[in-house]
Amino acid sequence: MNALTDPTSDPASDRAFAIQLLAADPRDPGRLSGRIEHVLSGRCHDFDDGRALLACLALEQRLVAQRRNTP
Repeated sequence: MNALTDPTSDPASDRAFAIQLLAADPRDPGRLSGRIEHVLSGRCHDFDDGRALLACLALEQRLVAQRRNTP
């Protein structure tokens, strides 16, 4: 049993992420890009704007919820 399948685990740990932001392009200083990792699962995603970053976060939360609801 691991933290994703253990119903007694701390639910806050399901929402732990490491985010690495890449240096901004001097030609486009407002651009947000980098890599995000869901700490418990180790799944990683690259993103190239804020919308993609939020989509990665939403996807991971759906995957965690599905995993918790699977016997």
